[in-house]
Amino acid sequence: MILAIAASCNDDKDGYDPDNVNDPEKLTDPLPTSDQLAVTHNNTLYYLSFWSKEDHAISDNMINRYKKVVPYVPGTKMEIGDAFFFTQQDIARIQSEADLLADFKDMFHKQSIVMMMEGGTNEDFNTVCTLLDCYNPYVKGDDSHSDELPLWVFSGPLPSASGFYSKLNARSTATRTKGVKGAEGEKSVQTINEYGQGIHCDMTSQSLQRALEPKAPSNGSSDLKNLISAYIVIGQDSFIPPPVYGQEGKGAADNFQLEAKIWTAYSKDRKEHFYLVNLGFIAYVEPSFYGEWHYEGWKGYGLCLTNVNLEFAPLFPNGAIIHAHSPQTTERQSSYTSSVSFELGGNVSVTGPEISGGISISNSHTETINDIEVINRTNPDQGSPLLRWQFNFREPSSHFNMFCYASSAVNGGAKAGISTSSLSTDFIISVPDGANNAWTAEMSPTLKAYIFEDLFGIHHQQEADLTGYVRIFCLFNLPTVDLKDE
Repeated sequence: MILAIAASCNDDKDGYDPDNVNDPEKLTDPLPTSDQLAVTHNNTLYYLSFWSKEDHAISDNMINRYKKVVPYVPGTKMEIGDAFFFTQQDIARIQSEADLLADFKDMFHKQSIVMMMEGGTNEDFNTVCTLLDCYNPYVKGDDSHSDELPLWVFSGPLPSASGFYSKLNARSTATRTKGVKGAEGEKSVQTINEYGQGIHCDMTSQSLQRALEPKAPSNGSSDLKNLISAYIVIGQDSFIPPPVYGQEGKGAADNFQLEAKIWTAYSKDRKEHFYLVNLGFIAYVEPSFYGEWHYEGWKGYGLCLTNVNLEFAPLFPNGAIIHAHSPQTTERQSSYTSSVSFELGGNVSVTGPEISGGISISNSHTETINDIEVINRTNPDQGSPLLRWQFNFREPSSHFNMFCYASSAVNGGAKAGISTSSLSTDFIISVPDGANNAWTAEMSPTLKAYIFEDLFGIHHQQEADLTGYVRIFCLFNLPTVDLKDE
């Protein structure tokens, strides 16, 4: 809570009636309550078992995005991008039926089929990955809530990805703020509505469709991005804001996605695993932007996304080294270019044959940041580095206008702070062979509500930070190059 100017003019206010102006509340329209199916798949989904028909089962939302949904029949010819759906209860059946297990492995490793498992814990998912002998990014025992019914969307090699992993659920595990004047809330697990579940499915589906696009030919390039495709690991969460400054809001959830694209190589000479990582976020905050309203002689405005902290760090000290990181801190820029590069010489292994002449590791892209400041707070401490960026969105303010309620005319902040923002960073790191390779990726957004008063040209402002404990947190293992066949 911040009071911009503590001075008060109570004597002058006695004759002032804030309602005696023609300045009605300017509230945003209600959002839909149903899944809008904004992103769909022109593919077929084959199911081994029926999915849950319980309220708020997110499987239904994802399945509805497929053009055709049919039972799985052994021997069916499937196309790239088709999906295979099964439930946690089917794991035992897949394990025990040799032909089904063989089909299961073939779909994953050779056919570019998208796998979907409803229900189960990280331990259950690890059982599936053990059956498939594949990379599992999820750390065992890192389950959020026992009552959730997640949908695990994952794959083996796709046209533009080495693997794809996204865990969806209909629960918001974000913390509702306690102890903030003007806001009421408590720590709880909330269920997001059908519209919010649809947004989660849309975000995962967009990332999945990019992974299914054909990969450009390498043309003999020795750059890591051209030699192999990235593993894609996605984390999501939602936040349903509590009432604030008399505004009950829409009851809809803001939706956040954290996405890591990971390319990996192994230096036989240095005995180190090298990683190029593109770490990005999506913040869809339109549901909690209520507009302008009147509150006890003040003008309310918000909610607005005011900053996002993005972090990536080893779970335990592991000897990791940062070789490059970007973007750097910006100054009054409308865009930034994130660019990293590193030359790795000697004998290098990626997926496929060993490369004796070394490789280049690089990535570069440009992002638009109108009214957004980027601060690079990376700590390159060798052994236990912290990669960190802070994205500050221009905040709203107000100015005196005697024809407005509370004599306050609102100056809007960054447009991305009341709609959708999507930005990403890049870095190159290495980890010694045999070291612990568990890492944390974290996105911490801040949403604020404001009240303004500018009576007689004297500016007063208060704000409530509603998301002091909200974070999208992913704990996962980085992939390693498979050296078994060399």
